[in-house]
Amino acid sequence: MFVLPFRELNLIEDNQYSLHELLCVFHPGLKDLDPKIFEEHKVVFIFDGLDESRIALDFSNRKKLCKSDITMTSSISALMTNLFSGDLLPSARIWITCRPAAAHKIPPKYISRVTEIQGFNDPQKEEYFRKRISDQDQVQKIISHIKTTRSLHIMCHIPVFCWISSTVLQEIVNQGHTEIPKTLTEMYSHFLITQVNRKKEKYEGKDETDPEELLESNRTNLLKLAELAFNQLMKKNVMFYEEDLRECGIDVPEASVYSGVFTEIFREECVIYQRKVYSFVHLSFQEFLAAVYLIHCYETQNTKVLRQFEELSRKYLDDPYDDFYYDSSDSESISGSINSEMCYDLSESESSVDNSYRGKSHCRDLNKHVSLKEVLIGAVYKAIKSQTRHLYLFLRFLLGISLKSNQRLLQGLLNQTHTHSEEVTKCIKRLIKEQSNLLRRSPSTERAINMFLCLSEVNDQSLSREIQEYLQSENQSEKQLSPGQCSVLACMLLTSEEVLEELDLKKYNTSVEGYRRLIPAVTACRRAVLVGCNFTWSVCNELASVLKSVNSSLKELDLSENELWDGGVKLLSEGLKSSHCKLEKLRLVGCNFTGYSCSDLSSVLESVNSSLKELDLSENELRDDGVKKLSKGLKSSHCKLEKLRLVGCNFTSFSCSGLSSVLESVNSSLKELDLSENKLRDYGVKKLSDGLKSSHCKLEKLR
Repeated sequence: MFVLPFRELNLIEDNQYSLHELLCVFHPGLKDLDPKIFEEHKVVFIFDGLDESRIALDFSNRKKLCKSDITMTSSISALMTNLFSGDLLPSARIWITCRPAAAHKIPPKYISRVTEIQGFNDPQKEEYFRKRISDQDQVQKIISHIKTTRSLHIMCHIPVFCWISSTVLQEIVNQGHTEIPKTLTEMYSHFLITQVNRKKEKYEGKDETDPEELLESNRTNLLKLAELAFNQLMKKNVMFYEEDLRECGIDVPEASVYSGVFTEIFREECVIYQRKVYSFVHLSFQEFLAAVYLIHCYETQNTKVLRQFEELSRKYLDDPYDDFYYDSSDSESISGSINSEMCYDLSESESSVDNSYRGKSHCRDLNKHVSLKEVLIGAVYKAIKSQTRHLYLFLRFLLGISLKSNQRLLQGLLNQTHTHSEEVTKCIKRLIKEQSNLLRRSPSTERAINMFLCLSEVNDQSLSREIQEYLQSENQSEKQLSPGQCSVLACMLLTSEEVLEELDLKKYNTSVEGYRRLIPAVTACRRAVLVGCNFTWSVCNELASVLKSVNSSLKELDLSENELWDGGVKLLSEGLKSSHCKLEKLRLVGCNFTGYSCSDLSSVLESVNSSLKELDLSENELRDDGVKKLSKGLKSSHCKLEKLRLVGCNFTSFSCSGLSSVLESVNSSLKELDLSENKLRDYGVKKLSDGLKSSHCKLEKLR
């Protein structure tokens, strides 16, 4: 077993290496090992942190290497791509860890299994605070506050955020502050002040009570770190090396001082060749400091940085419906539980931004003052343009820092000379509510939810109030919800404290696209009724993601009277086999699928993870072949099914032998069976009777 961290692979100069030579760099003891041993033994490679990789992985133009020759030399990039694609050492097993945003770097055809670690669920969030904080009165206050502020409660699925929150809230509760942070920006601003104060206590033996004095005395160092955070975020880098630091005016000795002084903010570790690698305590803190730096660039009118944001803003202000922001080559995405898309290069050069406006009559004056409105609107569109979704938290921090209240918190580091523009919130609301091209090209609800959270960061609740008024109105059936309003409703349901008992989509007067945008809200209910919404098979991919979610509360799902076909049932089955799926009742009446789907459904019943107790497959063309396949799953020791309805499935007496063997099986849990409106005839009933007489038969109701 070989562990190869990408943060260390980045440091290897890209000369020619063989796989054996590369392994010897990390494990010198392998030098005398016969390379043939890799074919004789099972080998596992663990590549840690794909999101930290700076190696260009070009799978389409790679030089192919011999399958078994691990002594053939090539570039590091070619070695990686040949190993990952199975062209080199195909018998090896490879495990790659990474954040979802970087998963696109490996083409899906080379991935056989995806395991997602989603962080803390709701009970674990509380458990963390109770274990970390000993004072029970204090911990109860903190948990209550986190629960009432949904945007904070959602973020607590990240363990590091729980640590940041407990650090800040304990300090504030101890000091008896009246205002407790309610937004991400407030929380991270307080965290920064707390850490700088602890540094002062540790090294100077003083406890500074004035936050402005604290930040001002550390302003130079903090802004250098903020510049590093911004530059590397735009390049999608979370690990930094000496050359990255030097770009921001930080030399190596100075970086070591930073990591020693700001111990809970900036980290240094020694890796291969005794070289050092640096990172922030968490990506979210890098995003916070990056936002601080962009506001600082606005204050100093650093046009080199501001120009790209200004151009995007101008484009929006000139034509908010233009499709300028997408490149047709950027639309490919990876489906499934990775749930990540091909990334769009955000570290564009100034010349590439300029080219889009070259020769146009409204080309800007380079000496013109860039307004905060232009910076913020440009940042909104830059986040949307990012197919990897890695700029949404940065955007939330940026919008939060643009508020006067947060500028007061960060006074000493930033000057309070600017304020958030109402034009920016109008821009965000338009993106959420309207079916613009920007939202149509990818999962729109997720983007709308991110935009919705941006509004909460600037304390704008107008969209929520709009939907609340609709829900409380007496003429709901007459007024149609737009797809954008459905996105807002989905956001509200997902960020609500309560789990809905039932979500019936037909209660809302909307279009098929509107119904589709409500699907993510299914996660937050126990019973979902999606009957007759004119859905097709593709919607099952989104529903499978819901079933796989660790936070899903869904126990009943009714998808009847939708054109799901066999492809839809196959996608749905993948979700039903997830270890996180809690579904107990599933209705697929009249969904236009055939016996081919019964193989997938049978594999669900055979799965150790399946929780299904009721299944209704009525009015689908299962025929005898389909019932035969289903019977195999019904006899599995893992099958928990108690109620099965197969009304009008067009099968005959030939299916009754298989069903009889199910009733005779010691593993069968069936208590209710409905075979109405099928051509069983006398012979079929005779065969069924043999199973009914078995001592193992548990059937109580038969139709």
